[in-house]
Amino acid sequence: EYHGLPTDPARLQRVLEELPALERGWPLASTAAAKNRFEVAEDNFQRAVNYIADEQSLGKILLGTSPGFRKVHTRPVDSDDVFAATFSSFELPVVAAQWLDKNLLQVAELNAVRGLDYQIRLQDQGWSSDNGTVPVQAEVDKLINGLSNLRVTEAADIAMAAELQQMAVPPTLIVETARGTLEYRLYQVDAERYIQRNDIPVFFSLSDLDFDRLNQVNAASL
Repeated sequence: EYHGLPTDPARLQRVLEELPALERGWPLASTAAAKNRFEVAEDNFQRAVNYIADEQSLGKILLGTSPGFRKVHTRPVDSDDVFAATFSSFELPVVAAQWLDKNLLQVAELNAVRGLDYQIRLQDQGWSSDNGTVPVQAEVDKLINGLSNLRVTEAADIAMAAELQQMAVPPTLIVETARGTLEYRLYQVDAERYIQRNDIPVFFSLSDLDFDRLNQVNAASL
């Protein structure tokens, strides 16, 4: 429900596969007082995970207090038994942005990159500039690493997205890959940095490091 964006696959796997299969051991308690004390009661819990298929509930698990590092008290709602399981409630954030796949703008298998004042292309002998010269490898590496390791932080809010849309920024980078051409646009508003790619109609914030790796390479540095 977060702009229809993909979920962090590693986090999702832990919730879908690891949480239901936890080694719980023997139950610690089963009284109403214990359920409240460990915060796994129906009206007093820290996290509730409801598994659904074809609009039918397959089961619900409540998570409560933590008895230690990467430990959590848990209880299936169809049972009174409270268990201590090896899992962290931090794997179940309640903020939608924390479920985002922050690698969704990464790209690999590059064939060519065009910036505002340069173009480089991968040839049999390596990368070359559009004027036939050999670009500085350190600068090429900065650019390629910036694209292949790019991480966003979250989607821009509605007001900021509207402001960025009005800026009509030309593509900062046009990237040719084995699967097609992608356009990246970089934005700076005061101290904040943002990025948008043509195939995903969402603006994202990103770190200064990621912004600079994509924005500082130019014809002079190459």
